[in-house]
Amino acid sequence: MYQAISFAAPAGAALLLTALLFRGVRTTIATYFAAGHNVETVQGAGTIAAAWIWVVALFFIPWICYQQGLIAFIPFVLCNALVLVGLAFLAPRILEVMPQGYTLPGYIGKRDGIMMEALVAVITVAAMAYIALLPLQAASNLVVYLSGWDRDTVILALAALIFIVACPRGLISSIATDIVKLAAVIIIVGLAAVAIAVALEKEGAGVLVRGLNGIRPPEAELFPLGLLLTFVLPSAINLFASGAMDGMLYQRLFAVRKVNVRRAFLWGAGIFLFVPLIMGTVGLLVAGLFGNLQLKPGSVEADLIAFTTIVKLVPQVPHILFATILIGAILATAVAALNAASTVAVNNFIRPLTLWWSGEDLTDVKAIGIAWGVMLLVLLLATTGARAQWDLFTWWLTAGAIRAVLLVPIVALILTSPVFLRSAVWWVVVTAIVSTLTYLLATETLVASNSGLSFYGEVLSTVPVSVHRVGVSYASIAAITTGLLCWGSMWIYRLSKT
Repeated sequence: MYQAISFAAPAGAALLLTALLFRGVRTTIATYFAAGHNVETVQGAGTIAAAWIWVVALFFIPWICYQQGLIAFIPFVLCNALVLVGLAFLAPRILEVMPQGYTLPGYIGKRDGIMMEALVAVITVAAMAYIALLPLQAASNLVVYLSGWDRDTVILALAALIFIVACPRGLISSIATDIVKLAAVIIIVGLAAVAIAVALEKEGAGVLVRGLNGIRPPEAELFPLGLLLTFVLPSAINLFASGAMDGMLYQRLFAVRKVNVRRAFLWGAGIFLFVPLIMGTVGLLVAGLFGNLQLKPGSVEADLIAFTTIVKLVPQVPHILFATILIGAILATAVAALNAASTVAVNNFIRPLTLWWSGEDLTDVKAIGIAWGVMLLVLLLATTGARAQWDLFTWWLTAGAIRAVLLVPIVALILTSPVFLRSAVWWVVVTAIVSTLTYLLATETLVASNSGLSFYGEVLSTVPVSVHRVGVSYASIAAITTGLLCWGSMWIYRLSKT
């Protein structure tokens, strides 16, 4: 009974908060799936920053900075913020080629036909399922860590909570949770800053200096070439590919007023930058304070290293309150992922295929019903993945191997004329090979660093086959297959029309 109440209470609070935030806002079939350029600069910057703050910023960055040191700031702080800066400068071109569209598949459909639109839509929905998976797994890890409850029960309960919040208002629910999420993140980062200040007051600045190399040997280079090639490069590719394919960011791009889009993304990048900067510093702090804690990579303790450190250094903050705020912040990302997936599935898969097959558009009731069905399907995929209990960073690398293959063709299709399409398949081949090699080396480097190895030569010669490496090997094969199917089909389709 206690467990049921503990899950029902936040669900009710979430619904109440959503209702209060949008009193008087009328939800139509159009606003359920897309907001049409009516969000101002400040709100836009807030929702863009919030959409980009998720498991990577709150969980990965402290752990990776603890492991690798200051070098992790290059991809996870600098490149992470540059994704939003890059989208700020791509935004005018995106608005030019997609004046009526709300999604990348919609643009590809206008250029290359219904079948290509449907194919890219399926890939996008799968990507959104992955984005829902990570916060679901991270939140369930935290709940199980604090309560000891059955893991499967917790995952299903949190999935139900995500669905309840996402359903009533569609994209409006997503933007509402962005507002709540940003407030929660401000509290989290504020507490992290307090924890850093407490540690510096007690131990002095030397504690951060000791952590600059993470748990790598103090005499090791701060920015070794091996890690730049096998860790920084794949991570940066992953982040840029994520931004290019992120349906949530595209939704927000089309929600902000056209004249304010670039400014909103630049301001959003500035707001976002503080989060990985502070959370990464927490990781350096842990390395400087405690040294090598012998944490098993992928364990719950490793994923929650920032949370446990903050509550140790700032014991005045109730653990449950801090955990609730953190859970709310990361689950908001899953809500946004569900809304993005349902938008793409209805507008770029079901609706065009229905028009093509029967000549009739979907009714409002059917569209909403299909959207809810897609949300349930995405949650089913996410809960299945969360129950597999891969560590969070391995999930991130695995998805990166697939996204990296599509990065160059997607950006090129936005920036170039349709003539480029004939050579797109060659870009797929090149990027598939590069992403496969970089991601295999990345996982080997991580395994080596966990074993105490630090030199590039040792990484290449001594690392055994591991679960991480095998997982990304399969992902790389899937990446090549996905890329060739998608862009190869597009190429053949275009040639058949000429």
